[in-house]
Amino acid sequence: LEAYDEGIEEDNEIEDEFDRDYLEEVDDELEAYDEGIEEDNEIEDEFNRDYLEEVDDELEAYDDELEKYSETELITGYEEIFEENDNQIINKKDRNAKKTRQKKGNFISYVKTKINRIKKINKKTIVKIKRASLVLLGIAITFLVLGAILNKESKKIYKIDDEVVYIEEFGVYAMEYIDMYSIEKKNQLTTKYATKQTFDEYYKERILEEIKDNKKMYLCAMMEGIKLTKSDEDIIEKNTEKWIENIGKDKMKQYNVSRKYVKKVITERYYKELLKDTAIKNVEIKELVQYAHTYNLLFRTIMVDEEGQIITDEKGNALYISDAEKKIQKQKAEDALALMESGKTIEEVAIEYGIEDVSGDLYGNKNTFFEEYANEVYRLKDGQISRVVETTYGYNVFELITLNDEIYSEQIGEYEISVEKEDNLNSAKEKWLEELNVGDGEMYKKNYDKLSLANYL
Repeated sequence: LEAYDEGIEEDNEIEDEFDRDYLEEVDDELEAYDEGIEEDNEIEDEFNRDYLEEVDDELEAYDDELEKYSETELITGYEEIFEENDNQIINKKDRNAKKTRQKKGNFISYVKTKINRIKKINKKTIVKIKRASLVLLGIAITFLVLGAILNKESKKIYKIDDEVVYIEEFGVYAMEYIDMYSIEKKNQLTTKYATKQTFDEYYKERILEEIKDNKKMYLCAMMEGIKLTKSDEDIIEKNTEKWIENIGKDKMKQYNVSRKYVKKVITERYYKELLKDTAIKNVEIKELVQYAHTYNLLFRTIMVDEEGQIITDEKGNALYISDAEKKIQKQKAEDALALMESGKTIEEVAIEYGIEDVSGDLYGNKNTFFEEYANEVYRLKDGQISRVVETTYGYNVFELITLNDEIYSEQIGEYEISVEKEDNLNSAKEKWLEELNVGDGEMYKKNYDKLSLANYL
C-alpha cells in the first residue's frame, strides 16, 4: 500500500476506514494507471461511505419522523415509504399479506402493523445491509489494491534505494528526446546508429543513464540536507508549466504522461543543480590570463606525412629535412618578410608561397608559445610584423594582431574555470555516492525491454 500510495503525502493518515477521500485517491490512481483509457468507475456509487452514512442517517431519522404523522398521513405516504424500502425489507410473504389485507378492507390496521414491523426490524436490517455492503466494499478495495499493486509492478523499470522509476516517468524523458531531436516518424528510430544499435536503443540507454544519475544526485541532495526555498518551488512550478506548454497537454494525455511525473523529473533536476552548486561554490575566480593573437606563416623544417602527422624514428624522435633544405626554407621566410614589409598582406604572401594550410591565427602567451616565438611576440606592438623566428617546427614570420585578445582570454578563462568546477564536482560526486552506498540500483529488465520511444509518436 505504501508503494501504491507513492506520490501522495507520506503523512496522510486515513482517519476513517472507509473515508471517501481514500476511495477518491484509489480512483485517481487507477485512472492514471489505465493507459489514458477512460474508465467507468462504479466504486463510488456502490460502496461510497457517504452512501452508507446517508442510509444510516435516513433510517435513524425515520423512527423519529413516524411519531410526527397521523395514521391518515401515514396511509397517504404508504406507497412512497415502501417504494424506497421495498427491496430491503419487504419479502414475498409481506407482499401477499398486503394484497390480502387490502382485499379485506383492513388497510389502516395493516399500515399500523407494518409500521411497527419496520420499527422492530429496520435497525437489524440496516445492520445487515451495512455488513453486507462493508464486506463487498472490503472485497472491492482488496481487489483494487491488489490490482493496483500488480499494475504498478508491471510498470516499474528501475529502483534505487526507495526511489522507484515507473514507465510514466520514462515517458517524460522520451517526449523530451522526441522534441529535442525532431523525431516524427518511427523509421527514424529503427535506423542504425554508429554503434550498430538502432537510434531507439541508443536513446533508451541515454535516458536510462540520465535517470540513474538524476536519482542518485537527488538522493545525495537529500543526504546533504538540501532544502527548497519558496523561490525554488516557484521556479520548479514555472518550469513545469513551460514543459507542459512546450510538449502540449493533448500529447501528454494521449501518451499517459501526467503533470505529476513532469514535475517530479524537473524537481529532481533542480535538486541536482543545487547539489552541484555546493561543490563548485568554492572555486576561485582567478584573474584572466592575457592571450596574444598572431597571424603566423610557417616554413616547415620538421618532416610530416601526407596527413600532416609528424614523422618519427624508432625511438619516437621527430625527423627533419636536410640542412640544405632548411636553408631554402629559411630563405623563403626572409623573402616573405620582405614582401610584407613592401606592402603585401600576410594572407597574400601565404597563398603565394602555398603555405596557407599551415598558416593562420595563433593564440598564446609566455607559458604556451615556444620561447623564441614568445620573446618576439612581446617585443612587438599591435600591427607590427616579426622577424624570422626559428622554432621546433620551422621558420616563422607573423603579424601581431593584438597583445591582449580580450574575447579569447575571457573564453579561455571561462573554460579553465569550468574545468576546475567539473573536477571539484566529480570529486564531490565520488564522495557523496560512497557515503550514500546504494550501488547502481535494480533494473526491471522485462519491463524496460518493452519500452520504445516509438510508443510516444
